[in-house]
Order: sequence, then C-alpha cells, then structure tokens
Amino acid sequence: QLINPRLDLVAAYQLNGFGDKLINRSNADGQTSEGFNSAYGALLRSHQTSWQVGFELNVPLFLRNERAQARQLEFRLTKAQKTLAVQEEEIGHEISHTLQSLARWNKTGETYLKRRVASLRRVQAAQADYDAGRINVDQVLRAQQSLAQADVSYYRSLTEARKSRIELQYRMGIILPEQQIYVPTSQPTALPVNIQSAPVLPESLENWPALPEPAPPMDSNG
Repeated sequence: QLINPRLDLVAAYQLNGFGDKLINRSNADGQTSEGFNSAYGALLRSHQTSWQVGFELNVPLFLRNERAQARQLEFRLTKAQKTLAVQEEEIGHEISHTLQSLARWNKTGETYLKRRVASLRRVQAAQADYDAGRINVDQVLRAQQSLAQADVSYYRSLTEARKSRIELQYRMGIILPEQQIYVPTSQPTALPVNIQSAPVLPESLENWPALPEPAPPMDSNG
C-alpha cells in the first residue's frame, strides 16, 4: 500500500463576493449594473461563483518516504520481538526457580517427617526411662521440646511447598482453572507455556512432585 499509485477525484466550488464596502444597505455603486457597493450583498446574490472538477494521480518514483516508513515498521517489529524474548526469558527463569523451590520443600518435608518420627520415639523412650526411674524429668522435657520443634519444621515445610505450588500455577497462568474459579463472561482457558529456556513442565498437576501428607498428631504416651 505504501508504493501503490493513488488516483483521487477532486472537486471544488467557490462563492465569491466583491464590494467597495464590507456591509452597506445599498448595493448600487454608480458604475455597474450588478452593484458592488456591498461585499456581503454580492456574496448573497451568488452571482460570482466558480467550480472545478478533476483527477489527481500520485505515483511514487523514488519511494523515499515509503522506504523510511517500512524501515520504521521493521524497527518497531524488531523492538517488539526483543521485548517478547526478554519477557519469555524472565518467565522461564521464574518457572524454573519455582520448580526448584517446590522440589526443595518437598524433599525438606520428607526429611522433617523422618525427624518427627525419630523425635517421637525419643520421647517414648525417655518417658519409659522416667517411669522406670532411670532419668529425671528434665531429659523428658528436652525430648518433648525436640518433638515440638520437629512438628513446627515439618508443618512449615508443608506450607512452603503448597505456596510454591500456587506460585507455579500463577506463573503458568492456570491458577484460576486449577482452583476451580471461572469467569462467567468467558470460557476458562489455561494459558500454554511455550518457552525454550523454561524447563519441561508436566501437562497436569497430577504429575507434579507430590506433597508429603500431613502426619496425624502423635501421642507421646504411646
């Protein structure tokens, strides 16, 4: 479109007014039969008119303006592509970081669960020794304190793992469908992730690393 010839139909109509004075009650000027003593009077009589009709053809020869516009459009396109590439790279890093955080907290939760079980056995053994009179109450309290710390660490790892999963859903653009939240005015859609720098993601949340299930409260008395 920038280099195509252009043919336009042009037309014009003019209504002129002549007079010795701009406004005068009498049009008689004493010289002509028409009377040009008042310019507005001659204008309203519409006797001094002209018109023109013709065609206007524009054919670009050296295409300087068109080439400049084409270069400007190419520059804008390149700039938009660079911006998109940077955004894709940032999203890929964010998803990769979230996946690493999710895997780390899953592994940490398994470790804290084992620590919790070991702390419970320690409490049970300390309680048995205390009942037999082999240790004092201070050692029992220390064992119970260790169990309480293990509980706090374990449930904190579960919380952080679930937060990482929500963050991953947000970065992938599927947090609303995964949480069964739909907008009434539009169809629920999951935004695909197609980023070369991002890690390979599972197609469903069922294939993601499973979170350790919360362990039931343990009774230190066995």
